Amino acid sequence: MLGALFRTISRPKAKGPSGKAQITGPVRLHIGGKTIAFGSDPTRTDGLVARVFEEIAKLKNDGPTPQDINDTKTTLVREFEAGSLQNGYLLTQISGRYQSQESVESFFTIADSYRALTAADIQNAAKTYLNTGSYVKATLFPER
Repeated sequence: MLGALFRTISRPKAKGPSGKAQITGPVRLHIGGKTIAFGSDPTRTDGLVARVFEEIAKLKNDGPTPQDINDTKTTLVREFEAGSLQNGYLLTQISGRYQSQESVESFFTIADSYRALTAADIQNAAKTYLNTGSYVKATLFPER
């Protein structure tokens, strides 16, 4: 859900000398063990980072919209289905479960878990994992 949101808010509006949008990056925010990354025109970086924090606060306070929930579920299920066709993905998921002493069978029912997500689940996850009071911001700017 946040990935789509950040792609939306980071769409470039400024145009460079060639008439094309200037995209540099990446901009990376590390918040609560999670990474949010996006490209940006260098002059827009601070404003976009502020917007990211506004959207996180909105998600924590108000929860996701019904459309956000639907889009998130659809994306997660599609990614799972596509990944399940790839041997590397399967190997990573299965070995990860063995390493963390989780049930391998849980992997094969994860799509059901995605479909069962609620607004409260997503809001609670945002409150738990997106601690905006402790973060690292790294920005790569073009050489001048």
